[in-house]
Amino acid sequence: MTKARPSLGRDQTLEIVARVADLARVTKPDDRDLFCKHILFRVGEHIDFQKRKTFLKVQLAFRAARKAILALDKRDQAILRSAFCRAVVGRRLERKTIWNRELDQMLWILSDFTGRNPVPTLPKGRGRPRGTVKNWQLQNFTEALWETAEICGGHLYADRKRADGGTMIKALKLLRPVLPEGLLPKTSFVSTIETIIRNFKASGRTQL
Repeated sequence: MTKARPSLGRDQTLEIVARVADLARVTKPDDRDLFCKHILFRVGEHIDFQKRKTFLKVQLAFRAARKAILALDKRDQAILRSAFCRAVVGRRLERKTIWNRELDQMLWILSDFTGRNPVPTLPKGRGRPRGTVKNWQLQNFTEALWETAEICGGHLYADRKRADGGTMIKALKLLRPVLPEGLLPKTSFVSTIETIIRNFKASGRTQL
């Protein structure tokens, strides 16, 4: 579990983020501006960790509610889905729309406040769901950083065969002073980061 780290000044933080942009080879002025703004926002998302337990209660309750909803038979799920769309979304969900997408989105939002993985663990002690790692906060931040670089015309990578681990490892180490304490492991984490990026690219998911 991570805790808030005393924040650096904005100028110091901006200098670090600019160096990360250099590592990602984000060179066009507009792209560079977008990259820096987005990463500044991500590293500035320090929440009040005193409220973590309260948010965790909400997350656990919502996860239980999600499980109960998905345990309904298809007819009752359809009725609930239609009522939800009329009351909240104001439109009908297309047939191909995944019903639990809205539920999953709320779990992901709550995870930003609790640091807990939004994906439920597999039953009977079979480990984590495919594509996830133990440190969910690290996975979430790495995915966002990698995708931001790609969108802005740059690229960050991790490679365990390289002595320096690759540009993503360098970027994360540069950002360490402005990230929550404990987010980055003290020991080598190149293999973990390489796995996160590979799984994220294969999943087709998006952070932005």
